[in-house]
Amino acid sequence: MLSHIRRRPLLAVTLGLSAHALCVSFALADPAPPFSDLLAQAQTTAPRLAEARAEIAKAQGLARQAGALPNPTLDVEFENFSGSGPFQGTDLAETTASIGQTLELGGKRSARVSAGRAEIEAARARSTQVSSEFAFDLAQSYALAEASDRRLQLATEALTLAEEDARIATALVEAGREADVRRVQAQAGVQAARANVDGARSARVTAFANLTAMSGSPVPLTSISSSLLAQAEKTAPSPRPDPMASPAYLAAQATREAAARRVRIEAARAIPDVSVSVGFRRFQADDATAVVAGFSTALPLFDRNRGNINAAQAELARSLGARKVLWLGEGLANDHTDGHVDNLARFVAPGVVVCPVAWGRGDVNVYAYDACARDLAAMTDADGRPLKVVRVPSPGWIESHEGGAAPASHMNFIIANGAVVMPTYDGDPRAAELAQQALQSLFPDRQVIALPSDAILTGGGSFHCITQQEPA
Repeated sequence: MLSHIRRRPLLAVTLGLSAHALCVSFALADPAPPFSDLLAQAQTTAPRLAEARAEIAKAQGLARQAGALPNPTLDVEFENFSGSGPFQGTDLAETTASIGQTLELGGKRSARVSAGRAEIEAARARSTQVSSEFAFDLAQSYALAEASDRRLQLATEALTLAEEDARIATALVEAGREADVRRVQAQAGVQAARANVDGARSARVTAFANLTAMSGSPVPLTSISSSLLAQAEKTAPSPRPDPMASPAYLAAQATREAAARRVRIEAARAIPDVSVSVGFRRFQADDATAVVAGFSTALPLFDRNRGNINAAQAELARSLGARKVLWLGEGLANDHTDGHVDNLARFVAPGVVVCPVAWGRGDVNVYAYDACARDLAAMTDADGRPLKVVRVPSPGWIESHEGGAAPASHMNFIIANGAVVMPTYDGDPRAAELAQQALQSLFPDRQVIALPSDAILTGGGSFHCITQQEPA
């Protein structure tokens, strides 16, 4: 009896603490606001959106760093200030002070800056995609929480009905109007209903915990204040979205462009830099000063950055969904499109590529054309077969409105059903005629149509650039 009496205060304290904790829990809990309000609130609290914003900030920081120039170096050397024989003491000491600067060659800085900008655009595009997907996921989580609430209500109601049925069954059995099996069945129904309630309650706790975590709410969300499911029933069907304008597609495009810019960075890093220095040397014995200068560069005997180039190309191939990517050098002079490949080379059949050959003595792209042809001739397709390279006459010298060379190219043709539309320019008509004949031999099943493209060229590119069709 004494033992039983001593346990009562402990039990009372435990129940009191539990009740206090329960009250605190409900005091810190909130009903979920209407979905539109919760979505707006989550823009600043949701961990997933915060991560996307951090990725943008990271890309912006790296882009700023990409434009930084190498720091100069300050070198000071002391020679002959101690030794044996005539070098005892400092009478023959020589002191040299110089400033050195690394000169980045091969367009490294411009490639980094270009890649940094592309990374910012890619991060922003991915953030837009994350925001779109987050809105869908939050709506789904909100609906699941609301549905779990309704499920618990239905399960509770079913338990009440099962208990009432068991009470009636017991009364009937005791009155001798039903067999005892009727009471056993009713009690089993009560147990099943209680299990359903427990399952529904557990699912409800999980659903609201997920909603709280996804929205980043500072307090637990424990109920729904406004039905989202009822709104969904009244919402009119939305028009079919354009897949080419979807956030996922735009993010993939931006990621692909950033990957292409990273290949340019790694290719530029293969070119050694040059360090130059200038300074003064003080001769203690002669009480004289002389100017010294020098330069140094790395000899690319062992490291030509090929591994990083291959890795960047593999990343670009992954973003394109391609098995292999062929990488060419610089584009045309003064190219508005920043060196897009459709001004330099085009596939016209499996394993067959066309590229220009300079027309006339004034063609400023002669070296770019020849380098492109050499590079293509050394490449293979995705199956390892050597490429067949066909040279097509370029338009030659085409003067721009600014007085320089315009980036005109017969390569910017568009392949259509039954036709190939090739751009021509206000230059040598013989070059255009030969280019048309060459393309006609490569497309025997299509008619090659030559149309003037000078006006389009003033805005950059030509027929292929302005159509931007996706390869099938």
